[in-house]
Amino acid sequence: MVDINLTRSPDPDPYPFWGQAEMQNGQNYAEWDNRSASEYLEQARMTVDMAERQLLYRNFQVLFMREMPSLPLFYPVYTYAISSDIKGINFGPIFEPSDRFNNVYEWYIISGREMLSDETVTDTPESGN
Repeated sequence: MVDINLTRSPDPDPYPFWGQAEMQNGQNYAEWDNRSASEYLEQARMTVDMAERQLLYRNFQVLFMREMPSLPLFYPVYTYAISSDIKGINFGPIFEPSDRFNNVYEWYIISGREMLSDETVTDTPESGN
């Protein structure tokens, strides 16, 4: 059993864990030797076209599921509760726990306003004498 800390990012790179070149001195601890999978990952690293990269990663995932060189046991899922009183919260993708605060400057709470009467406003503070 190996604890691998995968980076949670919008564009993951699983090559260090599953590429053939990583079997000897890298992190391919399962020593998965699949040339097609390595080629998909190598091509995904080189292409700038996001649609093409997604297709290459998808092809890699199909091979991974078919051969199952490793069984991922756990991937964290973060759940956050938000009060309905807080407005302006707009969650995008959350890759790190701190990402939930990305737009904290836009959050607000609608509160009631009350006008002060002239009697409650003083020009100077009263002294205790």
